[in-house]
Amino acid sequence: MFPFNPFPFPYSNRVGIPLIESRSVTSDGTNAIITIANNTFARLADKGIILLRINTAIPTDAATLPIVISSNGETRPLTLAGGANATAAEITGIGIYQIFYNKRENVLQLMTVGGTAA
Repeated sequence: MFPFNPFPFPYSNRVGIPLIESRSVTSDGTNAIITIANNTFARLADKGIILLRINTAIPTDAATLPIVISSNGETRPLTLAGGANATAAEITGIGIYQIFYNKRENVLQLMTVGGTAA
């Protein structure tokens, strides 16, 4: 239809930013685990931005543990911009956090530190 590309750069989230809610927040002694609904990533585009609402505070015994996101029995590490693992120090409590995801590269990168009012 267009003789040229009307979008000079790739867009993420053309229909809005999905809000995903945590189902539970636990610790296994090695990781702090934030569980989300099964098949959440199957319904998302290949890469983009999500908002993650954490409904339960991370257990105090997991304060220094790396955070992983669990769905369908699989876990993916939550990282910071430099690639280091995010810990409870970056997830300061109940709130909404902005995360960049890339399914092909298995990336979940925390974009905001500290939650917003829920």
